[in-house]
Amino acid sequence: MKKTSKLESTDYCSYYASKCKECKGARRVWKNDIWMACGCQYIASVKWRFEQIDVFPPSLKYLSWKDFTGDIKAVHGGKSQISNQLDMSTFIHAKKEVLKYCFNSSDISVLDDRQNKSAIFERYAAGDNIIISGSKKTGKSLLATLILKEVVYASVSTKNDLSFEWISWNELLEAARWDTDKPINSEQLYLWSDIDFLVIDGIARQGGHTTPPDLVALNSFFVRRRHLPTIIVASTLFVYDCRHPIRSQGVEYKFGSELLSLISGSNNFMLALLNTVEKPDSVRLFLDILEEQGKIEDYYKANEYKSMRNRIDHEIKEKELKERENRE
Repeated sequence: MKKTSKLESTDYCSYYASKCKECKGARRVWKNDIWMACGCQYIASVKWRFEQIDVFPPSLKYLSWKDFTGDIKAVHGGKSQISNQLDMSTFIHAKKEVLKYCFNSSDISVLDDRQNKSAIFERYAAGDNIIISGSKKTGKSLLATLILKEVVYASVSTKNDLSFEWISWNELLEAARWDTDKPINSEQLYLWSDIDFLVIDGIARQGGHTTPPDLVALNSFFVRRRHLPTIIVASTLFVYDCRHPIRSQGVEYKFGSELLSLISGSNNFMLALLNTVEKPDSVRLFLDILEEQGKIEDYYKANEYKSMRNRIDHEIKEKELKERENRE
């Protein structure tokens, strides 16, 4: 995979050593009658590794929790402008759910005491997955990046080395594909399957080469990740399909049973980011997630919720009826 940082690991080590009050640039300290690498070198190593991951766009690496505001921005005339906003309910729910994943608390004040409040090693031990779904430009990748940054903080503060990586859905499908011009990249699939925290970005109904992935290879990859945290960044419609009794069959046929099992698992952390003009399927997914988590009353009064549920159900049934008529 291509590197996103022009600086070498030694550059990071030199920089952090120059700022370190303990080693004062020497990179090592005398402890217990022996020379040992200074703690600043471990920090440098972890942060350099974070710079190497292919987050897209790369600018997300330099954003923080305060940058997740619910505003959807677009570039017009070379300037970034607010073009839409997240539905307030989905914005609140998403931020709380990601904080809970990272800290076991939805209170933003936990960021003031990361070292003692972090739940990253708990997530690692349990193999907890988080499914971040939404339409384009809703902040999905930003939230995934914030989670990875907490993995970095946890690694640095405890000096327990956690591996992390960011891959695209198309990269994964390409590695699992074989054709006359290429074999399955089994070595790469194995390396990714062994990463402690893996982000798979951009999962959607369509993706990859016209030649489909080998389902044995793809299933084997997800089997090996069953007990390791996977951060899924997907379109809302793909996640909706995975949870739909009929459409899920199409997901399994195209991408295998193990991906379907991962996304539809009952123990996942789940959230759906919606803008203010979403399609019925997307709204239905968000309502389903809230209902399963017992949080629906936090956002809607009972009568408002029932009214919305009935309207969405009616629109979806009409859509499915039209699709059936077109097929016939």
